Amino acid sequence: MAALAGTVAGVPLGIAVGRELWALFARSIFVVPEPTVPVFSVLIVIIGAFVFANVAAALPRRIAARTPSGLVLRTE
Repeated sequence: MAALAGTVAGVPLGIAVGRELWALFARSIFVVPEPTVPVFSVLIVIIGAFVFANVAAALPRRIAARTPSGLVLRTE
């Protein structure tokens, strides 16, 4: 869920900020700013974020699945 929220907010924000920064830089060196967004690269970043989130969660998920619930719920 965190990866979804991060990509939904971060990708459009990153594209907008990147375009503005490139236009600012291009104007400072006196060239015509024509920022483009490589769609394939953006898709790779989105897919990579979801893969990384699942890989990072694999070990804690496995440990939690093997822990007996009685052991966790017992109070002393």
